[in-house]
Amino acid sequence: FGIVSSDITPDVVSKVKKFLPDSLYTYQSQNTYIVCGGLKETCLSSLKMRNKDNTYKSWIVCGIGISPETGEQKHVLTTNDWDAIFQQSEPCLDTIEGHFVALVWNKNRMMGYVDSRGIRDVYIAKHKQHIIFSTRFDWLARFGLSCSIDFSRFGSRWLAFNQFSHKSIVRPVERLGPGARLEMSEDHYAIHRPDRIHLPHINQSLDTVISSLTTFPVRAGYTIITCLSGGVDSRVLLSILLSVPRELWKVCIFGERHHPDVAVAHRIVNDLRLPYIHLDEEIPEESSIVQRMRIFVIHTQCVSPATDAIRLGSYNQMYGSKNIVIDGAFGEIMRRTYFNRLLMSGKNALLSGSAQKIAPYLRSPRADIFNSDVSQIMHTGLVEDISALWQKFPKKDWIHSAENILDLIAINTRLSNLFGPEVSRLDHVVLNYMPFAQPSFLTAVLQSPLQLRKNGHFSKAYIKKRKHILTKYPLVKNTVTYPFVMFHPVLIRLVKELQQLFGVSYHDSVQIEILKKLETFIRDIVSSKSTRSYAPYNIEKIDTIIDKFFHGEYDYADDVSWWLSFELWRRHVC
Repeated sequence: FGIVSSDITPDVVSKVKKFLPDSLYTYQSQNTYIVCGGLKETCLSSLKMRNKDNTYKSWIVCGIGISPETGEQKHVLTTNDWDAIFQQSEPCLDTIEGHFVALVWNKNRMMGYVDSRGIRDVYIAKHKQHIIFSTRFDWLARFGLSCSIDFSRFGSRWLAFNQFSHKSIVRPVERLGPGARLEMSEDHYAIHRPDRIHLPHINQSLDTVISSLTTFPVRAGYTIITCLSGGVDSRVLLSILLSVPRELWKVCIFGERHHPDVAVAHRIVNDLRLPYIHLDEEIPEESSIVQRMRIFVIHTQCVSPATDAIRLGSYNQMYGSKNIVIDGAFGEIMRRTYFNRLLMSGKNALLSGSAQKIAPYLRSPRADIFNSDVSQIMHTGLVEDISALWQKFPKKDWIHSAENILDLIAINTRLSNLFGPEVSRLDHVVLNYMPFAQPSFLTAVLQSPLQLRKNGHFSKAYIKKRKHILTKYPLVKNTVTYPFVMFHPVLIRLVKELQQLFGVSYHDSVQIEILKKLETFIRDIVSSKSTRSYAPYNIEKIDTIIDKFFHGEYDYADDVSWWLSFELWRRHVC
């Protein structure tokens, strides 16, 4: 959190300390006040670095920087590395991998930077005579900024697979977005945004790049912890790590033992005698659930249901000063699966370029909790975001390269808007990075033949080549278990329907049990004045969802959890 102003008074400092009492680093001058906290492994700083011309410069980086090389030189950036980068008068961070925000300043100038994919981000606004900025919306609000939700921009976040713009969902806040550069003075700021995400030119094969991105931390003495599920992407990572000495890495499995993902992962680690940890804690008491949900939704900004706070709440147990956590997130990009509904069922709409026709194929709505006026505003905003995005690509490109363009859209919008908030949350508890979200990997994917990527051909062939024994274990997708050799999504859907028909499909009861424990809290919050007077809501719809769930209609569990995510988040922001 930071303030740039003509005068940083004691009252301003005291105001910040009320909601940020502890920090790793604090910097204060007559016109600047910056506090930064979290993990020392994901928050690096040099508060007075001498430049070559004997002037001084300070900097803070939140997140993780990874050097752009492949092979033996690839490494996690240290304080000395960042010092060397910021010695440059105009540092270029486009080539740096990892995910991070950086702030660099001297007595005359302050600059901010966001990683090239916008996985971490910065929010900024003017408040009275101050310029205030933060990595969190709620800190801006707690400083006194009067905020409201911009439902036009929130529309695609709530109604579609992910938000399709990089604009702020909160007024009057601006968001930097992927690869953006921020310039600040006492009474003015300017944001410079690139036209497109920077993807480097590389000569290495996809095989080489994946291997390098997965194993490089061991050379610096890190212990890699890889999250293993029943999915193909986490198995790709495992197939690589099986060639690394086992004392240098371990497996982590999340969740209830009978869950298909967990059952398959356990078969693998037990058969191969792999070092692993299994995180499956009991559902805590109501007060603990509520506290964890509040923290979770502040970070995740309505991209996940509130009950995920418990399912994903154990990452802190993987912390160690030399531990680094990886997982298969965003691995779908090498399987050409993003936005397939539009490609396969809405091809005519796609080629028409009409955002109105395209929108239904991109919708994946959360709970129906808003009144008709707000719902229309959100739908209009979704259409506007799609239109703006589609205009970046000429129609002739859609005709000849639709699959690659959809992958570019996924890179441009899903990494920052869907995965970014969760990565920001994890940076508070454990050093981590996503191998399949790095620019070198994304370039290698887009350079690979389309037919190789489709239906998981490359991923499965890669696993078979590196560790054939892993092909004997089935895969899991959305709790559906199917043979490793099965490729086509239509066949996988058929397996799901057959499992449901014969009553052998898995039903996850954890979300239901969490919500049942929260009945008193949920009924209190829905009956509160804050909820019932919130104009954008359709209270009748919310009452119906909650009443039906607590009368045993558990199909409404998702709706209740999504409403809870929005309600808790908006109370911290507005």
